[in-house]
Amino acid sequence: MTAEPTGAAEVFYCYAYEDRILRDELEKHLGILRRQGRITGWHDRDISAGTDWAHEIDTHLNSASIILLLVQLGGNTPMVYLDRQSLALIGPFEGLGHGLVVVLDEGQDAGL
Repeated sequence: MTAEPTGAAEVFYCYAYEDRILRDELEKHLGILRRQGRITGWHDRDISAGTDWAHEIDTHLNSASIILLLVQLGGNTPMVYLDRQSLALIGPFEGLGHGLVVVLDEGQDAGL
């Protein structure tokens, strides 16, 4: 993993497993900001084997500047994130990052 640029906002992606392809697509769209050093991204697939995943999620949730809660209408919300998602959405009041809800649509004519 490369060193994070100084001053880059960390984006925490929170999504259901079945939405990982849509998350990957969103991450591609944000790629220009990453290449410019404005953001870095983090999601659960960045957790190394054998690592305490709950601790790793909490660490990045607490350090993230922006928390993207990716939801799909009629989709599954990952249970491991339910309490953390609630905190993320009220983050500015609790000293966490700013929470944003992104509604995903995988329809043929829909984009992210």
